[in-house]
Amino acid sequence: MIIRQEETVCGVKPVSKHAQKQLNLRQVEDYRSHRKQLIQWMAQLGKDPEKAEGYASETVKQRAYRLDRFYRRVWNEQEEGYTTRMSICGISRFRTTR
Repeated sequence: MIIRQEETVCGVKPVSKHAQKQLNLRQVEDYRSHRKQLIQWMAQLGKDPEKAEGYASETVKQRAYRLDRFYRRVWNEQEEGYTTRMSICGISRFRTTR
């Protein structure tokens, strides 16, 4: 699989190397689009959408990293595999303690 040079969004690579290994090319492009939007939302609005206040850049990076790990876990453990759609009911299965 040929993987293009990854751009960053707010200092974050939208698609990790681990995710690229798990997904086919179409899924990588879909995930990239989803992650770009999510990362931009966290940076611009995530902390307080009503005030249009985003999270600090380090917070965005940390949450993006954790979310990537979470998505990959979901893909590995659910029968449907790849998805960017998460529901509260589906997410509650993956709840862990720190």
